[in-house]
Amino acid sequence: MSENKQTVKKEEKEYFYQTQHISFPDQQPAGTLYKDIVLNNAYQRCVGIALFPITDGGQSFYRIGLGDQNQDYLNNIHYKALVSSEASGLEVDKRFLKVNIKAEGHILKLRTEIQNQVTSELSYDFILLLERDKKM
Repeated sequence: MSENKQTVKKEEKEYFYQTQHISFPDQQPAGTLYKDIVLNNAYQRCVGIALFPITDGGQSFYRIGLGDQNQDYLNNIHYKALVSSEASGLEVDKRFLKVNIKAEGHILKLRTEIQNQVTSELSYDFILLLERDKKM
C-alpha cells in the first residue's frame, strides 16, 4: 500500500510595526478620549496589538477600547492587559495580544477611558502589528 503525502507550502509573511503615539495634557477631565488610527494600506491585516506606557498622568489605571463603525475589537479593557514588557522574556513580536483586523487603510477608533482628571501628561504608544503575504 502506498502512502499519499501532500506537501503544504507555507506562505511567508512580512510584518510592519505601526506606532500611534497617544498623549493627553495635564488637567484633561475624566471621560473617554478618542483617536482615529488609519492602518497602513500596504498591509492586509492587523494581527496583534500592544501598549507601551510612557507617562501615567497620575492615573492608577485606565481602560482601552478599539473598534470601527461596525464592531468592537476591544471593549474597554484594563490597559495593563495590553502592556508589552521586556521583563516577560518573550521576543517583541510574541508580546502582542492577537487580533485579526483588516488593514489596507481601515480606520480604527482607539478609546482611552480615564476615571479621574489627569494631573500630568498621560501618554503611551499603541503598537499595531501588521502583516501581509510575501510577494514571491
